[in-house]
Amino acid sequence: MSTDDHSDREAREPARLREAAATATERIQNRLGDVVETVTLFGSVARGDATADSDVDLLVVINETAEFTHVDDQLLEIAYDVSLEYDCRVEIHSLRADEFTARKERGEPFVSAAVTEGKSDV
Repeated sequence: MSTDDHSDREAREPARLREAAATATERIQNRLGDVVETVTLFGSVARGDATADSDVDLLVVINETAEFTHVDDQLLEIAYDVSLEYDCRVEIHSLRADEFTARKERGEPFVSAAVTEGKSDV
């Protein structure tokens, strides 16, 4: 691969990853919209410094009425399907709303990163 080809691929990566994030978000909202409070893109894609090796990180906050096992199964399926379609790793992290609030108040790094660098409902 020439240097120009490598540079072109690097330039396309962030757009492909943002597209994967948007597709995953849309599918989450379509399948689980009644129990999902927010979907937040965070990490390198949200910050704008993604590379070819970056993954797509999404945090899904779920209301307390949801059956967590069912929701997690659906999220795993969506992550798997979108990962295959876009040839990238999609990581979907889920928290119940009360757990999200408690972790945010404690200043946990994972939640703090999602809050400070995140883009909700991509």
